[in-house]
Amino acid sequence: MAAGNLSLSEKYRPRMFRDFIGKADAVRYLSTQVQESRGRSVLLHGPMGCGKSSLGEVYAAGLLCTAATERPCRLESCPSCSALMYGTHLNLAHFEYGRTSDEEFADRINADVRSETFGNGHFVVLIDRAELLSNQAFDILHGQMKRPSERVTFILCAIDKDAISREASALFYPLAVRPPGFLEAIEYVNSISSREGMLLDAESAEVLADLGRSSFVELGLTLEVLSANGEITASAILDYYVSGEAAAYVDLVAQGAPFEEQLSLLEGWQCPESEKIRRTGEYLSRLFDVRHGVSFASLRQLGREAKFSGAISRHSDMLRQHPRALANRMLQIWDPEPFAGPTTLLRKASEFDALFRSAAPGVKNPDVTIAGWQAADRRTRDYRAAEARESKAPAPSQAETATEVTSLTLDEAKKLWHGASFMVQVYGALLNTRIEIRHGSFVPRPAKRPEQVVTDFLRELRIFVNRVKVDANAELHTIYVHRTDKNGGLVTMIFAHLPSCKRNVSGWIQAFFCRRASAASVHEALSVDAVDESESFERHLKLIRSACTGLMPIKPEHQVFLRRTRIPAMQCRPLGPKRTPQRVGLSRWIDSEAQAVASEDLQVLHVLEDPTADACSGWEMKEFAYRKRIVDERLRLEAAAQERIDAGITLAAVKVQWRNSRALREVGRPGFS
Repeated sequence: MAAGNLSLSEKYRPRMFRDFIGKADAVRYLSTQVQESRGRSVLLHGPMGCGKSSLGEVYAAGLLCTAATERPCRLESCPSCSALMYGTHLNLAHFEYGRTSDEEFADRINADVRSETFGNGHFVVLIDRAELLSNQAFDILHGQMKRPSERVTFILCAIDKDAISREASALFYPLAVRPPGFLEAIEYVNSISSREGMLLDAESAEVLADLGRSSFVELGLTLEVLSANGEITASAILDYYVSGEAAAYVDLVAQGAPFEEQLSLLEGWQCPESEKIRRTGEYLSRLFDVRHGVSFASLRQLGREAKFSGAISRHSDMLRQHPRALANRMLQIWDPEPFAGPTTLLRKASEFDALFRSAAPGVKNPDVTIAGWQAADRRTRDYRAAEARESKAPAPSQAETATEVTSLTLDEAKKLWHGASFMVQVYGALLNTRIEIRHGSFVPRPAKRPEQVVTDFLRELRIFVNRVKVDANAELHTIYVHRTDKNGGLVTMIFAHLPSCKRNVSGWIQAFFCRRASAASVHEALSVDAVDESESFERHLKLIRSACTGLMPIKPEHQVFLRRTRIPAMQCRPLGPKRTPQRVGLSRWIDSEAQAVASEDLQVLHVLEDPTADACSGWEMKEFAYRKRIVDERLRLEAAAQERIDAGITLAAVKVQWRNSRALREVGRPGFS
């Protein structure tokens, strides 16, 4: 598992040119530019997760480094590399993902591009996801490129090279950054598994390299997930890529089972309709990659796995008839949609069944076959018409919604409270920020559904905070609650721990929504109450109590919760009808999965499960201090193991011993005291 909050791909992100695996041509060109102090402006282009941003960052660091030999040196004694490490270098302008207003872009380009304050005499402008810049921004960039100040280097990283203005791209030296090849993927997998003490044999490494080499990020994530689940074997890797409920469903359809039987299987999945659609589409895309993208060695391994061999053979029969068109149509059917309700799932399942029926080989009775096609076509048309009526249906009246659940459930409230408590126990972080989004007040209304806007916002907020936070080890944590206002509009309340940052986060939040709606409507729709990170535990309690005010004081079980958490009953109010699949949510570092991982060091405590404990005493702070000593000891043992000659074996033994000794670590912990 990755240490701290970093994924494996981030933990082992290249920091110097020699750290890159593959990319020989690009590394050779950029390192030569650095060593000869030229600094040619470049356009790095290629798929996501293949190393463009890492190359751009190392190139920028090399141009700014003042070392006499290898650059970048990445030494803390180097003023330039030290400033880059803490994100404070005055000669680097880094635009995150190209998402910035044209005004800000113009101001920073025009003002900063002539600033040569310290370092190696260079000023570097690094633009990630450059294809997202507007045409006006490209015109500004083109103007600067035609009249460059001396020793100014522009680095553009883009997924889609063709999205870059032709006039602007002509001024950059293009460097293609491709996904890892088979041998490069094996080298990357073996490198990470060795450093992490994972036991991985040659055959397993080959299978993983074949199936996951769409990007380095995919390879690292797969290793992380499989390691957490147990041994990393060829069988486990295949199971990860080509199995599960989606596999059973697709097999059932391919076998020509009755449509009612197919629906029965789908209804048995314990997840929302949107998740069923996502899982099926993901399985199909991975299945096609397995069948048509792997090496002969891995196909031999697949052949030894009977269940996969049968599945691939069945689907290959279909693909051989019209391989590209049929595969594209399958993926198109199961492509996620902005809103997926029960009828959407039925319509997609009907289209999928009809597609298999039309492609099925060996037709013996044409009349029966044609009748089946016609029936499937009528069924799909009916579902599509019902889906259209649902999308145009008026909002339910007050009488119709009277029986809907209008309050938090006790489980939802406990999820929120325990998530906030876990945040303090494990990270020592306190809630300090409240953001309220009134989606119905935006003009014009965003094209995406409100819950999707929230998802995009929280994702991009995390990216921004990671770029500008003062403490590299600090993390953004968020808790959200959806409620419905009196007009039926959705309101999202977000409660967050926002670490100290070098830039104005409130201003960034305003700018994010101003790019999607008018500034006047954003003023009405958005409120941000952010305070300094050092705010007190009382502020933390106030915010988590606000998140839980959707309980109903008239319910006895809710009364117990309110009394123990000291939430005044008069502050509680209904949240309104449930309009989203999930009414509450926790960010990934404090959710149930994160709590399970943290319990490997020390069992996470849930205060509401102990009827005698004081939920508001601040006991979590003592737990954090105790847990920190435990985690520091584990890291010390792992670091010592990694220095040995037999690092992989020793580290694996250390991890086994650590798991087996958890009971000893429970002795003497402060608990709820």
